[in-house]
Amino acid sequence: MDPEAPADAGRLRFARYRVTFYPAGRTADVAATDFFDVYGQAAGARPTPLEDLFKQILWSPQEDFAILGPEKWPAGQGTSGRKAVSLNPSTPWQTAPFALNDSSLVWVDALKVAGNLQQHCRWAVLEFDGASGKFSPIAEAASPEGYQLISSADHKILMKKVLDDCANPSAEKNFQPGCLTLDLSFMRRELAPCPDAKVR
Repeated sequence: MDPEAPADAGRLRFARYRVTFYPAGRTADVAATDFFDVYGQAAGARPTPLEDLFKQILWSPQEDFAILGPEKWPAGQGTSGRKAVSLNPSTPWQTAPFALNDSSLVWVDALKVAGNLQQHCRWAVLEFDGASGKFSPIAEAASPEGYQLISSADHKILMKKVLDDCANPSAEKNFQPGCLTLDLSFMRRELAPCPDAKVR
């Protein structure tokens, strides 16, 4: 059993890789971290092809940091989301958990990205700052209410108030929907009309 794997990993099959980043044309690395490819329990399961793992990496616009693919541990085991890795030696961080949903990501600038967080009883729109390696909230509310980013255009994002996964029938009955826009150039929020599509 790999000592770096979760203690309760059980019979899960996984491969552990050392991921190292090099500047183009150089032999000295700028960052390195471990990555677990968790590929299943079945006897015939095989590791994910390296080409596919590489394609899962997300890059910031100027490659100041990279976001590795998800480590697919079951809930409660290890890190089930992604990990961000700083590729800029001037930043004070090296690696950081990155839990924003891939499909919602909107780049604010070269170092900042906004997106949806969906954790148990917490649905919110957060911003990840590649300079500090930290998250800050853009829009959130006390559970069972929350916010989700639903679209972006013209350097603005539209966020909708939603009910999270802890909502009960009473919360649904009393829920008052609403939407906000955020101008990413000035980080200014305003109330906005909501589209017809329901978000949950």
